[in-house]
Formats: sequence, structure tokens, C-alpha cells
Amino acid sequence: MGRLTLSFNWDAGNRGEIAPFKYVKDATIRNLRTQGKITSSSYDSQLSGLIMNAEGNTTISGCVSEVDLKGSSSLAGILQWPDGNAHITINDCLVKGTFHATYDLEGGKNRRICGFIAHMPLESTCTLNNCLYLGTNNALDYDESSDTFCWLNGIVNTLNNCYYLNACGEAQGEKITEEQLKSGHVAYLLQNGRDTQFWGQELDKDNEPQLTADAAKRVCKVEFAYKNKVAVTRYANQGGNVKLPTAKELLGADYDAQKSYKLAFENGFSETTAINGDITVNVTVSVVTDIDGVTADRSDTNTPVYDLQGRYLGISLDHLPRGIYIVGGKKVIKK
Repeated sequence: MGRLTLSFNWDAGNRGEIAPFKYVKDATIRNLRTQGKITSSSYDSQLSGLIMNAEGNTTISGCVSEVDLKGSSSLAGILQWPDGNAHITINDCLVKGTFHATYDLEGGKNRRICGFIAHMPLESTCTLNNCLYLGTNNALDYDESSDTFCWLNGIVNTLNNCYYLNACGEAQGEKITEEQLKSGHVAYLLQNGRDTQFWGQELDKDNEPQLTADAAKRVCKVEFAYKNKVAVTRYANQGGNVKLPTAKELLGADYDAQKSYKLAFENGFSETTAINGDITVNVTVSVVTDIDGVTADRSDTNTPVYDLQGRYLGISLDHLPRGIYIVGGKKVIKK
């Protein structure tokens, strides 16, 4: 999907109600990135990374708000005010940037910092689908008017499949971690099983999900099942591959560091197997019992080689450092 970028660096002085779009009605905004900084010294700043006021049926899809906002209070990543009986739908949007409110009266508990929407009149509704909040903010845990996504004032205001890294006042959606962002887990969740490409990630390069139309960045899930239960999950791009799990990962609390294990992967699955879609791989774990079979260097082996944790290392000892390995069900010393 093509995406336009609107960049700015605005110091509004003592003026408030500042946003790239002051007012929209029955609008559709798609595939736009706002990027930059807005600062205001107004006693009631009301700043937004995208829209100030919205009326009617307004839909925002595939947008990124990466705007640093600094003002007294009322800071929003996407929308400040839905007016009257507005119906707001936000699909597949990402909010980043730093929100810093300077309001300190009443201990700062009414700074009103919201990741997506700052105000929700009782007559209006909002629905957020497959959205991600990765911003940082100085909202306090007890701030009664700050919310990670938006003020949910009724059952008609809903969050569907939305995630956050750092809460903004009241936590909303599902908490995720830096590791889950990097691994592809969150990108996979945001894809939400859809064939149309909205979210993706180039694993081992991108540290977080991207809004992209690049099919090469689609994330696939690989589940490793032990005794018919999924024990380990990995992620890969289409045509990529994954690192095999260890016996310790598969066995969990049943793992015994004093034992040696051999892992057998269904259909010969290995670290070179190309991933072409979601897949579940069954794994058989067995304990190596022939511990008396410790032999001298056997670098000419053509049988599968494992380390003492059961990780497959290839079919030869030639490329491996000195140590003890499992070859043909026996411990072998490479000197």
C-alpha cells in the first residue's frame, strides 16, 4: 500500500487545539503517516497527532501517528474530539511518539493523555480494530482521564484485537513485550488471519510490526507440539525458516539436565525447511540411554548429529568444535 508522509515541527505558542486536520466530517483517511512535533503553552492545549474534531461517520485506516506532543493537557495520538453523534472507526493504525503533559494541578491526575482518542461524548461511538500503541507518555497510573486507547464510556465503544507496549493511564487492550514485538508474534496477531496484507515484519531486521503491502513481510506461525500439545512457537517470513526448539524448551518442568535427549521432528523438518504458511510440527523426544557408548573422534559420520540438549547440528562432526555429541544414539567425543 502506498503511504504518504506529512511532516511538521510546530510551536503553537499560547494557542491550543492544534492538529494536522482541524475538522473532518464523514471522512475516510487511509495510508497516511504524520510525523514530527507539536508544542503548545496554552493552559488547555488540546493537541492531536492527526485530527482535532470529527463528525458523522469517519473511518481512519492504515495510518501511523508518530508525533511528539507537548502541552498542558489533553493529548491524543489520532483524534481529540468526536463531535455530537459521531461514529468513529479506526482500523489497522499505529501510534508512536512521546506525549508529555505539563499539567500538575491535583497531582497531575487529570492530564488526559490518550493513545488514540482523548474525548468521547456520550452520543458518539468508536470502534478500534487491529491497532497498536507503541508511544511513551507521562500519564500517571491513577490519572482518571488518561486511557491507553480511548475513553470507553459505553458498551458501544469497543476495542478488537488491540495491543500496547506501555500503558497510558488506564490500561486497555492486551499488553505485549519488546520480545514479542521483535519475534513476529505481535505482527502475526495483528494480521488476524486475514488474506489481505495489512501488517508485516521482516524478521531479524524489523524490531516491530510494520503497516505494509509487501507480501515478503507476511509472518507465518510454526508450532512445535510435544505429546499433542503445543510447547514452542516460532515465527518466520514466507519462504524463511526457523530455529529448532531444544529439549529443555519442549519438556519444560520435566527437563532433566543430567540426561541427554534426542529429538525427532515430523516429516524430517529441519532448520533448512522453507516455511510456506502456518504449520504444526510434532516432535518426539527420547532419552539417550546408551551412555556407555562414548567413543573417540568420529568426524566421518553421515548420521544425524545432536548436542546434549537434543538440538540437531547436521550430519557431520567436521564443522563442529571439540566436545561431546550424540551420533546414532551414542555419545561421541570430538577431540
